[in-house]
Amino acid sequence: MSTALWFILTQLIASVLAALVVILILPMEMEPEGVGEVLDYPSVNILMTEFSGFILEFTGSMIYTWIYFSFLFDKRINDKNVYGFALGAAVFLAQLCCGNLTGACINPMKHFGPSLIAGSSKNLWVYWLGPLFGSFFSGFYYYYTILLVYEQGMGDSKFESMKNTDNINEAMNLTY
Repeated sequence: MSTALWFILTQLIASVLAALVVILILPMEMEPEGVGEVLDYPSVNILMTEFSGFILEFTGSMIYTWIYFSFLFDKRINDKNVYGFALGAAVFLAQLCCGNLTGACINPMKHFGPSLIAGSSKNLWVYWLGPLFGSFFSGFYYYYTILLVYEQGMGDSKFESMKNTDNINEAMNLTY
């Protein structure tokens, strides 16, 4: 099984376990109608359409993924010390702009565990397809418009590391 599938499976399990821990910590709200209130899983604001929520989730995850790729793969960024700050700022920006409207999930796992435990599938497609499509779009757009254009225009082969997973793991300092 590939590493990516293990990461996804681990996040799914962790999301469900985290929702169960919240219910164990707050047992006084265990009435069936109160489970969703305790878990406070994200939902699209009643003043918005589901498609508007999809667009906001798409945009939030796209910005997050763009920043992730720019700091991880772009060799023109010399100071990697601000990597954590940049990702945190992206999450903060998403929460600030979209928090009251969609909950600004950015990650489908944030919605999966609480909604599964609460037994709700409301807006499920918004929180799965928005971040997935936003991340894919950002990754492809960044690769084909920034990295390849820079590589071809400058005659630089610094971005060969994007072509195999060993170099990506090395860039991320992952050793197995």
